[in-house]
Amino acid sequence: MRNFLGLLSWTAIIAAASPLRAEVTSPLPNYATPAELQSATAADWEFPALRAGLKPASGLRLPAEYEPMSAVVMTYAGYPQFIQSIARAVVDAGAQAYVLGGPSSISGLDSSRYRSLNISYNTIWSRDFGPVAINEETGELAIVDTVYRHYAYRKADDAVPARIADYLGMEHYEAPIILDGGNLMVDRRGHLYMTERTYEWNSQISRSQVDQYLKDYFGVKEIHVLPYAASRPGQPADGTGHIDMFAKILDDCKVLIAKSSAQPYASALETATQYFSNSECAPGRNWTVYRVQAFASGGVWYTFTNSLIVNNSVIIPSYQSYDEAEARRVYGQALPNHKLVFVNSDDPIRAAGAIHCTTKEIPAVGGL
Repeated sequence: MRNFLGLLSWTAIIAAASPLRAEVTSPLPNYATPAELQSATAADWEFPALRAGLKPASGLRLPAEYEPMSAVVMTYAGYPQFIQSIARAVVDAGAQAYVLGGPSSISGLDSSRYRSLNISYNTIWSRDFGPVAINEETGELAIVDTVYRHYAYRKADDAVPARIADYLGMEHYEAPIILDGGNLMVDRRGHLYMTERTYEWNSQISRSQVDQYLKDYFGVKEIHVLPYAASRPGQPADGTGHIDMFAKILDDCKVLIAKSSAQPYASALETATQYFSNSECAPGRNWTVYRVQAFASGGVWYTFTNSLIVNNSVIIPSYQSYDEAEARRVYGQALPNHKLVFVNSDDPIRAAGAIHCTTKEIPAVGGL
């Protein structure tokens, strides 16, 4: 861990890791493979040194995903047709597509809005390790760099935010906390929504200390914590335990929650539905909750909430074995002025992620 924590127990970290599923050789799955866990030494588990004394000033704000977006970061670590389809939709929505290791050009895409970046990476899961951009009091952007949960063996991934900050000429802050981007969902008010997974990954410090870091580095005002579907204690059934695998904030007072009768998902989904239904999204107004069917089959969680909002478009996963008609209807009802773009996600979802998991947005402020 980073030096404020000291060296954590390697065996304790392994025990808290994602389920030891069958190894996927290429590309790497969202969860840790047995080979990766076995390759990491005790020294690998020590946090990188923290840049002394540098943290965001007051006035920062982490914009919501449904606010204006200037760019989306992805990596070319596998599933090329999938990534290219997302890049086309991103550019069509008026944002730039930054693809680490991407081809020099992509057919059907405006080349002026596409950049292939020569930045190293390990995997496709840029949501979790990618840059987290904040809007500071000056109106400029900066990147908050948290510790990727796979930092001990996916070192290139963990370094991506710093490399993106250098490339874009943005300030770079390092936060002494493990945080997966898929478990970071905010609204425009500065309310953060996540699952218990964040506390599990930071079990060497108190929950209150975790909360304080979130507030200090992201300008968060309130933190809302939901349970995730666990196959056994500490073991997420979907391979991640991230909130984006079952929930999606669509607008200031609209949220989409998956639905399923399959356990252990059903209980967690009903808890999330009740939580949002009974919570205010604005003074005197509760969230409007939309539901969309998800499917658990063969150890895979097929979810339609793992989507990406890019300005006036929504890029939504589709699956060959499951009809997207309900997802199209629900998204259309909730966001009637948005263009709905469906991208087949059969390959990445079997590795525990879809569109949201493989993309990371940069807000549209500061003239980028």
